[in-house]
This record gives sequence, C-alpha cells and structure tokens, in this order.
Amino acid sequence: MEVHLCIRCIEPYIVERAHLYIMLLPLIIRVLIMRKYDYQDSIGFIVKSTAKAFESAFDQQLRRKANITVAQSRVIGTLALVKDGMTQREIASTIGIEAPTIVPIIDKLEEQGTVIRRPDHNDRRNNMIFLTGKSEAKWELIIECALELEKASRQGLSEEELEITKRTLRKIAQNVAGLYLKSSDLIEDREEKSNNINQVRKLQLLDHGKQRRI
Repeated sequence: MEVHLCIRCIEPYIVERAHLYIMLLPLIIRVLIMRKYDYQDSIGFIVKSTAKAFESAFDQQLRRKANITVAQSRVIGTLALVKDGMTQREIASTIGIEAPTIVPIIDKLEEQGTVIRRPDHNDRRNNMIFLTGKSEAKWELIIECALELEKASRQGLSEEELEITKRTLRKIAQNVAGLYLKSSDLIEDREEKSNNINQVRKLQLLDHGKQRRI
C-alpha cells in the first residue's frame, strides 16, 4: 500500500519529465546528426577577423594622432586620390556605403575645417565636397598611421611569407568574385527568360483579343 502511494506521488513528476524528454528528443537527435563545422577555422572567418583587427587598430591610431575616424579618413582619401570635388552621393558610392550615412561624416569634417561644401553649378540641388588647406596635414597623418600599422602587421613574417599571403588572398578574392558574378549572371538569365515569357503571353493575349473581335 505504501509503495503504491509513493508511486502515485511521483507519477506527475515522471509524466512531466517524460513529456519534456519527448519534446526535446527531436532537438537532441538533430544536434547529434548535424554536420560539424569549425567556422573559426574557415577562410572567410579568418579574413574577416583580420580585416576587423586592422580597422580597429587603424581607427584607434587615427583618433589618437589625427582626431578623425576610419570613416572620415576614407572621405579624405577619396577626395585626395580619386577627385577633389565630388557630390556626397559620389563619395558614398566610391567608399561603398549608403548616401545618408555619409552626411554626418562630412558634417564632422566640415566642422573641423577639413572639407568645405560648395554649390554644384550643374545642379543646384547638390553640393560639391572639396578639401581645404587643413586637409594636407590630416592626409599626412593618415599615411603615417597606415604605414605604422603595415609595419606592425609584418612582425615575425619574412618577405617570402608576405608575398605568398598576398598572392593567396588575391586569388581567393578572384574566386569569390567569380562566384558572385556567376550568380549574378544566373539571376539576370532568369529575369530575362521571365521577361521573354511575359512578353510572349502579352502577344498571345493580344492575338486572342483580335481573333475574338473578328
């Protein structure tokens, strides 16, 4: 009798645990059969981590020595190396960011007296961004910080190792770019086929309508 009562006392607990186990069983099986993938050892992860480390170190150096950020240095570099006198949209496109994102960056540089906005004579809705005389000192500091970072990154590596690394990374970049271009071509082919099909359908409907009127 006592044993029976004891079993009845723990029965809800057993049922609850069993229900929980049944719910978790698919997840347990899924984890066991999932393929193992060490993403931290992948090329993409290593390249991204390295680029992030470079950008973080460069940003710290620029803030300390030139009182600017990496994003601001890219604007100065674009105007210095590409063309002095560009619209905000052109600068954003060259750097690879959205046009609205570039506005506060240029605002800050203008406050520092590094760049100046002037009306675009061809389109009064736009402003052209130009470097000022103060930008020369900033540009020199940017180059100095970049060279220091380059030197630090080479520590413990031979010239041969560096050349092999650069060639390998360029090859990887080409492979990935080629894959992206192939994907873009496939998308364009699908869109073209879809447009052609839609055009054929439109022509068929027009012919059908003409025949009905006849």
